[in-house]
Amino acid sequence: ESVTVSGLLVGMDILTAIKAYEKKADLFIIPSNCLNEDGLFLDDISLSDLTQLSGRRVIATPSPISVLPKTIRKELIK
Repeated sequence: ESVTVSGLLVGMDILTAIKAYEKKADLFIIPSNCLNEDGLFLDDISLSDLTQLSGRRVIATPSPISVLPKTIRKELIK
């Protein structure tokens, strides 16, 4: 198994970035390889933790990036 740069992101760093983002955004999409098999970042933060702490919806999309448009369409339908 290989290690990717996005796989080294921790939840608190993403939370800091979301809170610093001043423009209106209701949805943040992160690569799913940021999460382990238990759905946690390296610092044991979950996606639901990020959503709760940031007040904004955060979802993970699988790799490769080519699936991103499908993920966005799916989320817009909700």
